[in-house]
Amino acid sequence: ETLDAGILRLRRSGCQLAACIKLGAYLAAGQLYTMDTTAPTATLQWMEENVPVSMTAEVLPFGEVTKRCGAGSATVVHGTGRIGIGRGAGYPSHFSHLLRNWLPRFWACKDDVARAGCSTIFVPSRLHALYQQVIYEFAPKWKLVGEMETAKRNGGLNVTCTHHEMLADYYKRYQHHWVSGCVSADVVFVLRTRPVADSARDPGQASGSERRYISNPQEVWQHVERASREANLTVEQVVFEQLSFRDQMRKTCTARMVVGQHGAGLGHILWSSSSRRAVLELPPWLEHWWDHMFNTNHIAHFWSGEGHFIGRDSTNNTFAKVNAVQLGEDLRRALHALGLSQKQDASLPKASGSGHRML
Repeated sequence: ETLDAGILRLRRSGCQLAACIKLGAYLAAGQLYTMDTTAPTATLQWMEENVPVSMTAEVLPFGEVTKRCGAGSATVVHGTGRIGIGRGAGYPSHFSHLLRNWLPRFWACKDDVARAGCSTIFVPSRLHALYQQVIYEFAPKWKLVGEMETAKRNGGLNVTCTHHEMLADYYKRYQHHWVSGCVSADVVFVLRTRPVADSARDPGQASGSERRYISNPQEVWQHVERASREANLTVEQVVFEQLSFRDQMRKTCTARMVVGQHGAGLGHILWSSSSRRAVLELPPWLEHWWDHMFNTNHIAHFWSGEGHFIGRDSTNNTFAKVNAVQLGEDLRRALHALGLSQKQDASLPKASGSGHRML
């Protein structure tokens, strides 16, 4: 049987971790766990660091979940798939990873445990600033707690979410969370502020602008603005890092295209209720990182191709000087994917070759 069917069958039959140990091998989330059954207390040997920690948790009966939550236990929700930095604790520490690997699973877990009266969520204390606005946006009545408070609640007994489904099903949950009641620009250019060196900052929580930026943003903005207006589209330049999470969502609520470098800014296209949506990713990009999520939500994805200069500054941050000729061609192709015609303009240079890939 398939891996997912096997996992679901084991769980529906009430398989607890202790019982699964007897199997000698435990399959979870596409990875193989092996058990050392000779030790006094069976230990879990991790074959792959990216495996969701929650897949090893005991599956509690609904009555026990209700009992624990009634006594104040916190709910633990680990990210799914390759969650990136912070994977050891199961909580990604970059905002783009939070949007891709944690938030869809939180939605699923919240719906499951809320029926049992759970309303407290555990997040590592050092990540509270990153998670709190997201959690309160979708679960405003929930309480956020860290390690110390969690240990004091109900004798330290938690409720770890063991919800499991295919990644595509997690990603589809964004279609139920489109932002309504607002209108945004048709095209959003995501601008990163130039980084400021801060040796004391936790690198695991560094924002995208502290790792990569565009060295000629004004030139890029001029081409994005011109191409958008020629297609009779409204356009706005946005610095997401200066906005609250709610305002970030509203900035793309009806967007047709988001243009920017790899990072969480591109993921905000997921909040848009437009019927046709596209992303144009500028260098330095990370191919395939958004593929599954964008494909599942029918979002066309382009990468701006050859001809750009990528380097590192004196503080070792990556920057890109975007080639205006290539940018003009890629903008045309992205707008064409949306079914939008663009007036020919001699001031918008043409490039030979595609230099992009569409999903």
